[in-house]
Amino acid sequence: MIQVIVAGFSSFLVVGLSALVDPASFPSSAQATVALGPSAMNDSLLRAHLSDAGLGFVPAQSDADALVMFRQHDVDGAILLSPPDPPNPDGTLNPVKLSVTLPEADIRTTITLVQVKNALEGYERDLRAQHQDRLQFDPVYVQNDAKAGSYSFVYSLLIPLLVFLPVILSGALCADSLTEEVQRKTLPILLASPATPADVVEGKLLANVAVAPLLAAAWFVLLGLNRLAVPVLGAVGILLLATAIAYVLGLLACAIALATRDRNKAHVTYASAMFLLLGLSLALPVSPVNAVALLASGSADAGAWTVVLGFCAAAVIGSLGLRLGLRRSAQWMAAGTA
Repeated sequence: MIQVIVAGFSSFLVVGLSALVDPASFPSSAQATVALGPSAMNDSLLRAHLSDAGLGFVPAQSDADALVMFRQHDVDGAILLSPPDPPNPDGTLNPVKLSVTLPEADIRTTITLVQVKNALEGYERDLRAQHQDRLQFDPVYVQNDAKAGSYSFVYSLLIPLLVFLPVILSGALCADSLTEEVQRKTLPILLASPATPADVVEGKLLANVAVAPLLAAAWFVLLGLNRLAVPVLGAVGILLLATAIAYVLGLLACAIALATRDRNKAHVTYASAMFLLLGLSLALPVSPVNAVALLASGSADAGAWTVVLGFCAAAVIGSLGLRLGLRRSAQWMAAGTA
């Protein structure tokens, strides 16, 4: 069941990631080509924007011929334009009717879609500018520096996913490293050094927890290079939250590992606990996932920062509890018996 859920989510993620494709990064031989119906071909403004977007186009004798070319895979898409009806008696204009036909599921579909979208946005903007005197409302254009992609997908799904995957995995690594020492009976060798049981557990805990903020910081740099920047204050908050949650989950994983002393049991118990905690976190006024999305988009409120401070406090309290709890485990850990 878990594999089916992961597979379904992966498919959804691929669709979202494909929206971030920048067609300009592809060689000219990979650029999309569309068939234009007669009316679309006669519209010089539309052709200019298609060219500016990097699209190639071929004329068709009729709209039906354009669709035939598409179905025969001669082109990557078809654009049909129906001229607007004559102006109404009161002088208002009728809308231009334009249709775009693209394949259902193909990487070229994404490339073509992004290019057509950019072209049509510019085409619409110029049409509105030409008829500015007849518009009843002034259009509002949103400036977006991102080359491509969906703002909501990046900041509400992609960034939380990139942040929390290493956070969850760091806990699993903590459980794995501890149970491996127990099952291989190498734990007494570690404790033969001046290190205490708390030192050994904390060393493994910190080494695995450090992966989470380092990976998150690397993702932020990569997103910034792709002009999807995360605000500095928000990035600091996310790194603090990721570190604190990874530490808390690492403490949970270590406790499970020390209690079960078996790798398979520890992994199953940790995974079950993760599903339970995930469900409970959704009941919070501001869940950790929502807090990351708010911080990443620069819209963090008091609730998001409360989540950050709350998990930082939980990490500090958990660290103190770890030292107290390991005093009871020191005897069997030194003996190396399960």
